Amino acid sequence: MSDLGNTPDTTAQRQRDIARDAAAIKAGEQGLLFDESAMDSLPEVGYRGPVAAGVVGITYRQLDYWARTSLVLPTVRPATGSGTARLYGFRDILELKIVKRLLDTGVSLQQIRTAVEHLRARGTTDLTQVTLMSDGVSVYECTSPDEVIDLLAGNKTNAGTQTELGATQDPY
Repeated sequence: MSDLGNTPDTTAQRQRDIARDAAAIKAGEQGLLFDESAMDSLPEVGYRGPVAAGVVGITYRQLDYWARTSLVLPTVRPATGSGTARLYGFRDILELKIVKRLLDTGVSLQQIRTAVEHLRARGTTDLTQVTLMSDGVSVYECTSPDEVIDLLAGNKTNAGTQTELGATQDPY
């Protein structure tokens, strides 16, 4: 009996196809790129600071400042002293990208920091699982598609559990 169709390569490909199909079914209406278990099974790959900064589109100096002030900390390997390189994981890069996009929309770093601190105080440790939106003055956390629609329509009062994070107040 021949095992020509059951080589390790075809078996591995079949397993990848099954896993991809299962993830697509599980993602449901949101169309997630990865489900949680897929991310957990990946090895902890670390990206050095200059690589992470380049991918995100910020300077290494910005990245260093954000790490030193605990805005976004590297999870694979933090700096432990002089000469040790920080290593950023995939989720860290996503968080850095979120911070960069908020900066690009006109949200101040102070507002972003306030929003991140508020989310961390509520137990939110993964910014990639939160929908953050900004009107240029405030940062909002939306917990449902209806809240996103209400916010886009300018209806901030009927947004259910939508939470305003990092609002700036005019001192005058």
